[in-house]
Amino acid sequence: MINYSFIIPHYNKPDLLQRCVKSIPQRDDIEIIIVDDNSDEDKKPTINRRGVEIVFLDASQSKGAGRARNVGMKKAHGKWLLFADADDFYNEGFLSFLDKYSDSNNDVIYFGAESKNSETLEPLNRTVNYQSVIKGYDGLEEKQSLLKYKFHFPWNKMVNAQFISKHRIHFEEVLQGNDTMFSYMVGYFAKNIETIPEDLYVYTYTKNSITTRKKDMAHYLCGVENYFKQAAFLSYVGKPEYGLTPSRYLIRCYRQYGFEGMIKVIFIMLVHWNEIRRQSTKYKKSCNNDNK
Repeated sequence: MINYSFIIPHYNKPDLLQRCVKSIPQRDDIEIIIVDDNSDEDKKPTINRRGVEIVFLDASQSKGAGRARNVGMKKAHGKWLLFADADDFYNEGFLSFLDKYSDSNNDVIYFGAESKNSETLEPLNRTVNYQSVIKGYDGLEEKQSLLKYKFHFPWNKMVNAQFISKHRIHFEEVLQGNDTMFSYMVGYFAKNIETIPEDLYVYTYTKNSITTRKKDMAHYLCGVENYFKQAAFLSYVGKPEYGLTPSRYLIRCYRQYGFEGMIKVIFIMLVHWNEIRRQSTKYKKSCNNDNK
């Protein structure tokens, strides 16, 4: 019987992927599903280990990490699904904490995570806000809403596979931000949750990550759509304060992309407004259908 299915999208980082896989113990109740998103030929993963399945997507199948994660979920046999990024890894002994909940009927188990420099492994403060919430979790509505809707990582939780199937939750197959609505929908439908305050996962930062690459207009459009989608959903669940106001969003764009990038974002808002508006409310159909 498989208890845990670890789903890892991969693109051109075979050495870091090895580190990630190595951090997961080899046990009979564990499977690791690596979905390679059309990596360069010399950077495709080769892992010789029992319990590891590698799925290779070619150029015609490639649609980013969202597609890779969806493919991995379809292949999974475990009761619990966990989503790791190829350049991250798990802390030693993390399974001893997860095993306490392996037989539970919870929908989702949230756990702590720390952040480090991917190359030097020096501590960073990129998860400090999340750590304050998970470590101070008291089960009350305010903290529960923060946990469900303030942080939209795929890697800070293990999710019941039957729960995912029941509510037809999936990752968006978009250029960036594929995990935002997945995490929101997990939080929205989850009724039975538990938390583990210990840092089980290590989120790493590298200058070559997708979030730091130069963006083309398609990426800008996707980013704007994600912003309005996120804002509309948070308003729908009564938590608009968890998101950014339009002015704060533009300030963030200026800080991330510079003046030219901010102007591109404003241009996209003006030219593609009807399309952006349609995209921003797509989640309502899923919410309403499952609540009938």
